Amino acid sequence: MATVKLTLVDPSAHLEVPADQIVQLARQLGCVAQESVREVVLLGTAPGCSLHFDRVNTLLLLRELNVVDDENGLFTVHVLGRLLSTFEGELEATILTTPAELYPAQLSVQGGESSHPLFATLMPSLSPALTPAELDRVERLLAEAREAWETWLRSKQQSSNDPRSSG
Repeated sequence: MATVKLTLVDPSAHLEVPADQIVQLARQLGCVAQESVREVVLLGTAPGCSLHFDRVNTLLLLRELNVVDDENGLFTVHVLGRLLSTFEGELEATILTTPAELYPAQLSVQGGESSHPLFATLMPSLSPALTPAELDRVERLLAEAREAWETWLRSKQQSSNDPRSSG
């Protein structure tokens, strides 16, 4: 199967992301987050793919987006698309593909939703981060499960050593 390269031309977008979530989001999306006092840049694996956000209080506002030669649309769908879907963003752009005309030329996302076939396969929304209380509960349940498993293993070991259990 041939590699498809996707480019967004003249994109216009509105996207707001909570600033305190950007590092975790970048990790979940397979991106690198370059942070400074004034901005955050998410870099995709393709050299022509990036999202530039300005810091405004507790939010990051999308200022610039670059999608050039996005191999198989991975950055467009799995990074930009998931952020637009999760944070109900908006996007208007023209799509150019190599080979040509694989997708409809116009891409529109409103309120995080799109009927464009490229976005028809969007991944589910990003899973929310666990709160410290939820994380403590998960760790406690795992410890209880480990203890129950070890107790069962010991009882199994004891019953196999019991001469009455052999037949």
